[in-house]
Amino acid sequence: MIKNQTLKTVGFVLKEARPYWRYLAVVLVSMLIYIAADFVHPFIYRSIINTVSQPSVKPDEVFSRLIWLIVFLAIALTVHRLFRDAAGFCLLRAEVKTMARVANKIFKHVTNLSYDFHTSRFAGSTARKINRGVARIEDLMDVIFYDLTPTVVSMVVSVSVLAGTSLIIGAPLAISLLIFVLVTILLVKKRMTFDYQANSREAKASGIMVDSLINNLTVKTFTGEQKENSIYRHANRRWAKSAIRSWDWDVWTSIFQGSFVVLLEIAMLMISLGLWRKGQFTVGDVVFVESNLGLLMFPLWTLGRFYRNFRRAEVDLFDVLELLNTKSSIQPNHNLPDLNMASGEISFRDVSFVYRNGRRNAINNLSLNIKAGEKVALVGRSGAGKSTFIKLLFRFVESQTGMVEIDHQDIGRVNIASLRQSISLVPQEPLLFHRSVYDNILYGRQEAKKEEVIRAAKLAYAHEFIKNLPQGYNSLVGERGIKLSGGERQRIALARVFLENAPILVLDEATSSLDSASENLIQAALAELIKNRTTIVIAHRLSTVQKMDRIIVLENGQIAESGSHEELMIKEDSLYKFLWESQTKKFFLK
Repeated sequence: MIKNQTLKTVGFVLKEARPYWRYLAVVLVSMLIYIAADFVHPFIYRSIINTVSQPSVKPDEVFSRLIWLIVFLAIALTVHRLFRDAAGFCLLRAEVKTMARVANKIFKHVTNLSYDFHTSRFAGSTARKINRGVARIEDLMDVIFYDLTPTVVSMVVSVSVLAGTSLIIGAPLAISLLIFVLVTILLVKKRMTFDYQANSREAKASGIMVDSLINNLTVKTFTGEQKENSIYRHANRRWAKSAIRSWDWDVWTSIFQGSFVVLLEIAMLMISLGLWRKGQFTVGDVVFVESNLGLLMFPLWTLGRFYRNFRRAEVDLFDVLELLNTKSSIQPNHNLPDLNMASGEISFRDVSFVYRNGRRNAINNLSLNIKAGEKVALVGRSGAGKSTFIKLLFRFVESQTGMVEIDHQDIGRVNIASLRQSISLVPQEPLLFHRSVYDNILYGRQEAKKEEVIRAAKLAYAHEFIKNLPQGYNSLVGERGIKLSGGERQRIALARVFLENAPILVLDEATSSLDSASENLIQAALAELIKNRTTIVIAHRLSTVQKMDRIIVLENGQIAESGSHEELMIKEDSLYKFLWESQTKKFFLK
């Protein structure tokens, strides 16, 4: 599984980096050049030592030769520096462009995932996974192109050069390096099991934090600060436990590597000196061996860190891959024809829907026809199926059986974007973007002109309060519109719908957050807005639906009753009448 995951992760990053292959080609060529320049040093050092240690050579000849060797050394050092910097220069550009490309790709994918995905996950946890995974692309590419690849090349060249100098040096070195690499990989793999666990627990703690911050008003209202602190502290403690165990293994890895490198260097030095004592090595040969080992020791010392960074990046990027591989329960097909909106007639034909964890149908074999331009109210107890009815209409969820039609077109066989552009929704609790008032209204129709935005605000009776904001229409509303009152947020949401001007309108108790004076004004505006539109009102306060053409009473996902307010009130054993009297007489249902 690990091998397959590694191949998938590395393959994904390299595929996303493919458009920037020119940068990576320069990185690889530059890397080979500066590594080659590194391995020139030991040869120069050996020549210098052997030259100065020969007493029979005249000083002038020695000096002349040394000058040339020093010039070659300076050239090698300069080449190393220039080409290593060139590799870093190009690698940085490839990394940043790849990170931006992946971030755009994952954001687009996640925003297009279906409604049930977003309602079943912490937004903070998902954002954390995306940000952490994208950031790790830099680490992964650094390790591949700047760390592990040069290290492997250096190891192969070093062993080959030293084996060519003496098998007594090369063979033990090759075996030692193999043992070192294998043990390091095993130790880092052990640590990564705790990294997996730590990442999962960190994402959960992050989700808890964001969820608590978003619901801060509820926390303060119910004095839940201590409870929230306790929940977060518990999640953080579990993360810390995994993180500590991970770092413990990192310490053991470091102890092994440090000890092994020291012993290896001492062993190679002792072998070199032994060969010198036997007359098989010159002093320059001893320096040559040590210089080659010096090129190898630092990469070896940091090999564990390189590999750990690689595996950590792999873990975080695998979360991104999992998100990218998450399939939407509603698959948008852009090749389908657009919804041909003629009049706005809506038909539910034997529709049933049950949530995945549900024990009963939310909508149960429901058939309903809403005529074009008809004003219909959906009422019923909580859980009767009102919200699910609207989700099916928008195709936020897909029915298990039956069909939903608009103007005799199966909404499952039309372009989903054209479907949703044909329906306006004003939810009971509108949430706004942390953007300007103008941008929030403009969201209803992106290509609208400024005068159209202002007209929509006036129709929603929002223009007057917007003018009095510090920066008018350019004022930021805060996260979820927190800088505005509930009524102001609702009027911004209504302005957005006025601007969208869709032929089908859905109102979910749209005036519930308004004071009496504002509600009267909005009701008058809505009366104008719903003219010649098919309108569905989800009603909790039954006093708001008396003038609807038809009232649909839902119970257990089915239509219990249907009719006008007057017809339902005179009906014997009417559920609607019972609900009406329950509200007007202000007693609670048992």
